[in-house]
Formats: sequence, structure tokens, C-alpha cells
Amino acid sequence: MSELLRASTSERLELTATGKPIYAALALPVPDSPDIDLFYAVFFEAYYSLPDNTTTYEFPPLVSDRAFGRKTLYESIKEKLLLKGYPGKECILKAICEAAAYTTLHANGVIGDLVHLLFTPSSTNNGDESYFAEYKEAEKIGWDTQNCKTYNNCQINLLDIMSFIK
Repeated sequence: MSELLRASTSERLELTATGKPIYAALALPVPDSPDIDLFYAVFFEAYYSLPDNTTTYEFPPLVSDRAFGRKTLYESIKEKLLLKGYPGKECILKAICEAAAYTTLHANGVIGDLVHLLFTPSSTNNGDESYFAEYKEAEKIGWDTQNCKTYNNCQINLLDIMSFIK
């Protein structure tokens, strides 16, 4: 029996994707922007990998071990900024501080609400308190002092790029 088990585990079949991707996109104009053409766009992509051999198919786990949360989002933004040559974490901290300092940000419609939610780490229970301590401190500095000069190492302003605060 152990020989049979060893033989079956050593000859595993690697599945390659034979399916095709499915794409869907939706773009809606944002009417609150008279000076610029602003669109809210959502893009979906699904790829169904079909096995070549139905006798060796294994079901995927029901619960994915990859969760998408605020930490993943901040890490993604940080990596994109680093690729452009900016100090990623410092720029996120600056945006969080400024979002807390400018309380009118959430009065800019749906997009303003989304940006406010993105840059308000205290609005959700993030789970990893040690990771989010510095982000919450930046929010507290912005809320208490309205002075975000602590984060001058970032040469760009993410909120200005999004055209919400002029």
C-alpha cells in the first residue's frame, strides 16, 4: 500500500489553464466635475482553468487563503508608489493625515466618500493592530492638529492627484 501511495504522489499531474478569460467593464460618468471628464470605472476579470484530464481533477478549497483588506490595499498602493520613485508608506501616511485634517473630503459625493473611507484606517476593524498603529497615528495627528508637515518626505499629494482638495 505504501508503494502505491508513493507512486501516486510522485506522478502528480500539473494542470495548465485551457480556458479563456472573461472580461467585463463598466464606466459611469461622474456629473459633479464640470472642469474635467471624470469617470468611475469598474473592471472584472474571471479566468476559469479547465483541467486537461478529468480523472485527476482536485477541487479548490472553499475558502481562499488570500483575503483582500485594507492592509493589502495599502501594500499595493505603497508598491505602486515605490515603483514610481516615491516613498510609498510616507505618501500613504501623508494622505491619511490630510484626509483627517480636511473634514470636508467626505462632502464630495460618492468618490469623496470612497477616498475618505480608503484613507481613514480607524473606520474599520483591521485586525493587525501592530501594522496599523502608524497609520492610525497619522490619522490622529491630522484630526488633532491639522498639521501634516511631519510627512514632508513625500513630494506628491495623493489627495490633490485625485482632484478633491484644491
